[in-house]
Amino acid sequence: LFGSRRVADGVRLEVWDTGPGIPEDQHEQIFREFHSLSRQGRAHFKGLGLGLAIADRICRLLAHPCGLRSWPGRGTVFSVTVPLARNIEQSPVTAAQSASPRDLAGLRVLCVDNDSALLAGLVAVLQGFGCDVLSATGLEDARRVLAGKAPPDIVLVDYQLDDEDGFDVIDALDADWDEVVPAVLMTADRRAEIRERALEQGLAFLQKPITDTALREMLESL
Repeated sequence: LFGSRRVADGVRLEVWDTGPGIPEDQHEQIFREFHSLSRQGRAHFKGLGLGLAIADRICRLLAHPCGLRSWPGRGTVFSVTVPLARNIEQSPVTAAQSASPRDLAGLRVLCVDNDSALLAGLVAVLQGFGCDVLSATGLEDARRVLAGKAPPDIVLVDYQLDDEDGFDVIDALDADWDEVVPAVLMTADRRAEIRERALEQGLAFLQKPITDTALREMLESL
């Protein structure tokens, strides 16, 4: 059963099922990667345990709270709370100001993030914008997926990676391509010096968690 409920300044979207429910001590674990609940004594398809992890990361990426309520033996409710758009009175604009934003359909975007679930969430959002997305977990992985391909239109790179940081990846890829491709540095690290360094190097900057609106506006501006 799919439904919606009005809450404060938003809407809570809910999915109800009548399955066996989820024990309370499993409520946190169920959102972890590769975690599947055991269904002893029942024939069932055992998934990879990634669906809820990816959904949770997408919700965090968009800053939309994800909820879980469950009653063992009765069923479970998963929910996502999304904000309501507000009507804003628009002032008169000039022809230049009212120009259409950049069309994101077909935009080639490379995403680099070592968090596989968060990376999958980011890819899903970008594909929803109509972008043609390539993804990688680090520099060498990016080189592998880009082998034989033209440079992307835009690069989105997380600051904290396994063997290098986002600045290293952007510099190395620009050197590989012998050109400077528009790049966005993303990070949950709130140190001012990271943002300042990014802007000094001519990079765009996005602070995590990233809303879909902020991401779209950034891509349209590059």
